[in-house]
Amino acid sequence: MTAKGKKNNVSGSFQQEVVDLWKTRESENYGYFAQVQDQADGFWAPGQAFRTLFEKLDRRRLVEIACGQGRHSVLVPRDYESLLALDTSVDAIAEAKRRYADFNRIKFVVSQDGFSIPVADGSQTAIFSYDAMVHFEPLTLNGYLAEAARSLSPGGRGLFHHSNYDKNPTGRFVDSPNWRNYMRRDLFAHFCSRHGLNVLEQVEMDWGQEAKLDCLSLFEKI
Repeated sequence: MTAKGKKNNVSGSFQQEVVDLWKTRESENYGYFAQVQDQADGFWAPGQAFRTLFEKLDRRRLVEIACGQGRHSVLVPRDYESLLALDTSVDAIAEAKRRYADFNRIKFVVSQDGFSIPVADGSQTAIFSYDAMVHFEPLTLNGYLAEAARSLSPGGRGLFHHSNYDKNPTGRFVDSPNWRNYMRRDLFAHFCSRHGLNVLEQVEMDWGQEAKLDCLSLFEKI
């Protein structure tokens, strides 16, 4: 079944709250994009867990989920054939297109539903997301894993930076440390198993003053 057929399983007011915080220049937290634009060393510097695991992806045909204004997109080593960068923020995508117009192998696209990946089945070799899924509802993350399973070619891999915060399962993410939504590394692995994805590595990470608040999960389509 395509993403369109499953859309209602991950929609709702809680995920819409996440989307609305960054959707346009008038949104409450849109200024975050400018705040973090030049803060990428912790992701891409040699030896960092983000970079080490990223090097294990086959980057020929790559998808980035929740790209914002493209600060990670343009730091991807440029050995790919194509990079599809998605975000629900219409103004962030517009800014990315303006700022990085000369990156002709990156296609910046507005995600219309905050859930689906607009590519053919089995067409992508890798999917990644940094510094965004930590806010996502568990059902939304599960939906993206279903889409990853559909989109990836056999042996294709994904690398998701997600929350590892398990203290507020019924609350709102804005009331949790660093706006982390409810998620656990073992729950992520459970979701993967239900979509024919095999978790290869998981690295728990401190964020700010919170120990093991985040997790990096590398998975592969079986």
